[in-house]
Amino acid sequence: VDDQSMYAVNGAPVSVRYRPGKVGRGLGLTGKTSSYVYFPDQEHYHIFEPTVEAWIKLEGIGPCNTIVSENIQGADDDAKGFVLDVEGGRVRFAIGDDTRDWKVVTGITELSLHTWYHVVGVFHNGYLKVFVNGKLDGFSQVGPVNISYTPKIRTGPNPSVLYIGIRHSAHESPPTYARDLMYPFYGTIDEVQIYNRGLTESEVRALYRSRAGKN
Repeated sequence: VDDQSMYAVNGAPVSVRYRPGKVGRGLGLTGKTSSYVYFPDQEHYHIFEPTVEAWIKLEGIGPCNTIVSENIQGADDDAKGFVLDVEGGRVRFAIGDDTRDWKVVTGITELSLHTWYHVVGVFHNGYLKVFVNGKLDGFSQVGPVNISYTPKIRTGPNPSVLYIGIRHSAHESPPTYARDLMYPFYGTIDEVQIYNRGLTESEVRALYRSRAGKN
């Protein structure tokens, strides 16, 4: 999985089958915790007003389908970093400041299976927003949040801080650490982009329009 940014830190796919994507090939994920992409830990991943973008096609809607997660450690015990996912069929974006209290916004659009959607999560000037197909789908004023990237010892298979299609928990579950990876995505993910600033509504709309006619 190629990193097209100036840093060029490529991701490592695990049990991923490439499928037709929104543009070219996409990441085919099985909905199991053995199927994901992880990236080596890098300081430049630590973004304090992130925008996370992806094209997704769901093949199943479980309790939670993780699209992109960053430094998610301890799940419900520690709220750190950010996560873009689909919960209960709706897009959700959450950020954490290590207070065990996630700041969350959930969209109102119910996603259908086997359909491409452009989904974006934005945190900027104290507001969390989610967009679906270029339109604002939900927002929440959460105030200033200092997103925490406090390092922890990571366990389990392929420990990292940045994942596509899964999230990592710091819960200890020896001997196999099978529970350290959780909430897998079932379907196809394509064109993932992470920005180091909060994009405007017009910028999100332009990103959607640039790919909407593809495939």
